[in-house]
Amino acid sequence: MQLDQQRQALDKSLKNKPMDEALKQESQRHAERVAKLERIQALAVESGDTAAAARAKTLLDQENARYQSYLDGRK
Repeated sequence: MQLDQQRQALDKSLKNKPMDEALKQESQRHAERVAKLERIQALAVESGDTAAAARAKTLLDQENARYQSYLDGRK
């Protein structure tokens, strides 16, 4: 689900243009950050640490907003 949303946002940003190196690097950085935060959130939920799970969700939301802002700035 997350991947589909990211792919749609990226396609919208590209507008049928090839992906440049800066966008490739930023997309890779975003994917790594999201994967780490999702793993942290899953572990926190599994261990019952609601505070850490909430913090991970907040950070995940911030990362998604940061990446969307980056994509919007490329238009």
